[in-house]
Amino acid sequence: MDLDMSTFTLDTNPKIDASISNAPVYERIEKLVVLKNIKSDLFYFEEIHEVVCSNEFLDKYIEQGLAGLSFKKIDENYEYAPWDDF
Repeated sequence: MDLDMSTFTLDTNPKIDASISNAPVYERIEKLVVLKNIKSDLFYFEEIHEVVCSNEFLDKYIEQGLAGLSFKKIDENYEYAPWDDF
């Protein structure tokens, strides 16, 4: 995640044991900007706790007629808000 271009709120009361990871915990990410230098077509996006893929991966997946995965576009409308459902 591009920290300078993204808009987010850090969780001040993380529900994850801090001894497990020293990575920041996000309460909300209103604007998620992906770093430009990512070389992998499929990777674990730590900030949103999801496996994500490139457009090239998605295009090949569709081209091959594969099934079993669902995709959600990370664009200007994407928002990470894991606690909104509670």
